[in-house]
Amino acid sequence: MSSFKKTNTGSFAKASAYVSEHTQYWKNYEFPVTVKEFSTIDYIDVCPVEPHYIAVTTGPKKGAYGGKFDSSGEVLLSGSEESHIRLFNYVSRRPLLREFKGHKGPVHRVDFVYGKKQVVGFSDDYTVSLWDTPSGERVQTFGEHKDFIRAGVTSPTSEDTVISGSYDHTVKVWDARSRSSVMTFQQGSPVETLLCYPSGTLIASAGGTEIKIFDIIGGKLLSVISQHHKNITCLNFASKNSRLLSGSLDRHVKVYDLTTFKLLHSMDYPAPVMSLGIAPGDSTLVTGLLSGNSGLISFQHRSTKQVKEVTPYGLSESTKKFKFKSLKLMPGDELVTHIEKPKLASYDRQLAQFKFTKTLSTVLQYGIATKTPHVTVAVMRELIRRGGLATALAGRDTKGLIPLFRFLMKNFRNPLFQPILLEVINVLLDIYGNSFGDSKLFGLLSRLNEEVEMELEVSKIAIHLEGVIELYLNMPSRLESSPNKTTQLTSNLDKSLLSEFNKKDEDKNADKEIVNN
Repeated sequence: MSSFKKTNTGSFAKASAYVSEHTQYWKNYEFPVTVKEFSTIDYIDVCPVEPHYIAVTTGPKKGAYGGKFDSSGEVLLSGSEESHIRLFNYVSRRPLLREFKGHKGPVHRVDFVYGKKQVVGFSDDYTVSLWDTPSGERVQTFGEHKDFIRAGVTSPTSEDTVISGSYDHTVKVWDARSRSSVMTFQQGSPVETLLCYPSGTLIASAGGTEIKIFDIIGGKLLSVISQHHKNITCLNFASKNSRLLSGSLDRHVKVYDLTTFKLLHSMDYPAPVMSLGIAPGDSTLVTGLLSGNSGLISFQHRSTKQVKEVTPYGLSESTKKFKFKSLKLMPGDELVTHIEKPKLASYDRQLAQFKFTKTLSTVLQYGIATKTPHVTVAVMRELIRRGGLATALAGRDTKGLIPLFRFLMKNFRNPLFQPILLEVINVLLDIYGNSFGDSKLFGLLSRLNEEVEMELEVSKIAIHLEGVIELYLNMPSRLESSPNKTTQLTSNLDKSLLSEFNKKDEDKNADKEIVNN
C-alpha cells in the first residue's frame, strides 16, 4: 500500500536567503563566554605562539594601556597612565624586566622594533620615542604631531620604520635614521587605530567611520572603506592575513577581503566594541565591549562539533556494524527491509481521513496562519483540487468564520496567494451570501470588499504605469528632450498611489476593532 502524499507547500514558501561561504565560516563560533571587568577595555592582544595567551589592558582605573606580546611570545610590553613604558616577563617570578621613563603624558600604544632590541612608545605628549631595551635609554624622539597620539605600529619588515596616528587627523611615517617624518597622510578624522600589512608596504588607518588604505611605497591613498555608522575603534588581521576585521561603537565587527576591500560578513554584539584580538587559525575571537563605566570581555571559540553520519536505518556508522550480527541467512532466504512511514502534519492526517472542515480549521489557527501563511494557502489549494472546499467552508458559525476573514484580509494582496484566495472568496460568497446579517460578519465582509477594490485600483495604476514605461522605452529621444513631463507624470502616479494607501491605513483601526470585538 502506498503512503499518503504530503501537501506540497513549497510553491508558496519564500525562498531562503542566500548564505555565502564567508558567512558560514564566521558564524561557526560557539556561544560567547563573557567576563566582567571593572574598568573599560583599552586593548587586546593574542600571543602569536602557543598556548596563545591573551593580554587585556584595561584603561585608566588600572593605569595600563596597549599591552602587546613580542614575536617570540616571551615578553609583554605596555604603556601606562603614569607616562612609563614597562617590559614584563609574565612567566617569571619577577615579571618587571625594564621600565622606560621620559614621556610627559600617558602612553597609550607601544610596540617592538623589528630586528632590534628596541621598543617604541606613542604618547599624549605629542611625541613618539624609541628606547633601547638593554640600557633603558631613549634613542630617538619624533615630535611633529599637534595632538594626542593614540595609534602606532612598527614595520614588520624594516627595522627603521615607525608609523603613528594622531588626533590631529594625520598618519606619519618615521625613519629612525632621520629626525623628521618622511611621509604624511591625511585621515580626515582623529586616528584611533593603525595596522601595517605583513609586507610592510601598506597601512590600514581607522578614524571616524572610515578605514583608509595607504601605500607607503607610492605615497598615495589606495582605498577607503566605509561600512560603519559610528567611530571605528579597532582593527586586526585574520585568516592568515587575508582578512581585515574592524570593530566599532555601532556594536558591529565587520570582515573585509584584503584584496578587493569588499565586506564579507558582519557580526553583531550587545555593546560597543572597543578592541578585538584573534588567535592564529581564527580559533578564538576575543572582543572587548563597553558596558557603562566598566567593560566586558567576550571569548568565542570556533566550533569543532561534527555531525555523525546517519545510515538509512537511522543508526550511526559505529552502530551499523552490530546490526544483524547474529543473523545468518540460509540459501533462498529473503531479507525484508523495514520501511518507515513518513511523519505527517496534523492537517495532512486530517486530509487523509477526508475531514475537510477540521483540516481548514487547523490551518486557520493563529500559529500556522500567521507564521506560515503559505501552508494555509497550500491546504486551500489541495481542498480545491479534491473538490472539498465547499464542504470545508459550509456549516460554520460566526466564531468559525472570523479567522477565515482575518486571513483573507491580511493575505489577499499577496500576488502568489491571490488566485487561490479569489476562488475561496467566491465559494464563501456562494454559501453565505444571504447569511451576513451578523454585524461582525457584515463589517468583515465590507472590509474584505474594500481590500478587493483597493487591489483593483492598484492593478489599474500598474497597467497605466506599464504602458508609460513601454512608451518611453520605445521613444528614448523624446524622453531625454522632455524630462519635466516625465517628472510630472511620475508625481501624479505617486499621488494616486499615496491617496489609495492612505485610505487603507485609515481603515485599519476600524478593522482591528471589529476583529477584537
